Amino acid sequence: MVWPEPSASAARDLAREAAGAYATYVAGVSEEILGQPLAYRNQAGQAFVSTPAEILTHMLMHAASHRGDVLAAVGRAGGAAPDVDYIAWVRAGEPGVG
Repeated sequence: MVWPEPSASAARDLAREAAGAYATYVAGVSEEILGQPLAYRNQAGQAFVSTPAEILTHMLMHAASHRGDVLAAVGRAGGAAPDVDYIAWVRAGEPGVG
């Protein structure tokens, strides 16, 4: 297994920690840094070079993709689709946001 399977409570704590770290990074990063190439490896060990701006854009798009996956799975199971819009999450007063 590549990723651990935390409990719901542990996953919530990890999400809050990640949101805080993300907000801290974005608040302190400069445009110059956002455009600098960054070398890294993915989980399979493949080498890539991307800028932080490209990586942050990917994170936003990837999150939207997963929200769509959740909605599709809930619908296939016959459930009512929850509101997974980001703005609804902010309005709900989720920690570390807004």
